[in-house]
Amino acid sequence: MIELLLALAFQPFQFNWDSTPNQVWTGEAWHANRLQDWQVNNHRVECLEVGEKLPVRTMH
Repeated sequence: MIELLLALAFQPFQFNWDSTPNQVWTGEAWHANRLQDWQVNNHRVECLEVGEKLPVRTMH
């Protein structure tokens, strides 16, 4: 029973970006740390900040 609950709780999640146009933000359904460091380009999410000064970026 515990195995079933764990399997249901940890299902992989994939978001289809095909219907999202190229834009300089990820959209209203997403929170990005820092907002200006992300964009949607060619149906993919890209992090624009690649410097070593601020190495950690998250999006959820």
